[in-house]
Amino acid sequence: AAGVAAGAGAAFAAFNASANRVSELSKAAKMAGLTADEMSRLGIAAQGFGFSQEQMADALKDVNDKIGDFVTTGAGCSVSGITSAI
Repeated sequence: AAGVAAGAGAAFAAFNASANRVSELSKAAKMAGLTADEMSRLGIAAQGFGFSQEQMADALKDVNDKIGDFVTTGAGCSVSGITSAI
C-alpha cells in the first residue's frame, strides 16, 4: 500500500509540474501575442540559439509594445526602424 501511495504521489507531482508548465507557456504566449503552439515552437527554436523561452517572450512583448506605440501615436524609439522598413 505504501508503494502505491508513493507512486500516486509521484504521478500527482509530475502532473502538477506539467500543468504549471502549460500555464506558464500560455501566459508567455498571451504576453507575446501568440498562441501556445506558436510560443512552444518559437521557444524550441530560441533554445537552439541559447535563449530561454521567457527571454524570447519578453523580447516579443517589447517588440509588440513598440509597434503598438508607433501605430497609436506615430512616435516612439522604433520610428526610424519602422519607417525605413515600410
